[in-house]
Amino acid sequence: MTISVRPVDQQSEHQEFLTILQANLPSLPHARRFKWLYCDKPRRSGVDLVALEGSPQQVIGVTSVFSSFDVGRR
Repeated sequence: MTISVRPVDQQSEHQEFLTILQANLPSLPHARRFKWLYCDKPRRSGVDLVALEGSPQQVIGVTSVFSSFDVGRR
């Protein structure tokens, strides 16, 4: 099967994004971190990607990249 990668639409796909993270990294507080990283910041310079496979396409992975400046400030 072919895997495709595209940006995540956090407005409409945030729950699916959190579900994948929680399934793969259950020891981290993803809902709280999501609020801090995506909702509480006045500006956001991170990039979120989702990996998809199959037909219909199913999410098989997610990743995010943030500058150290954005993640290091609370």
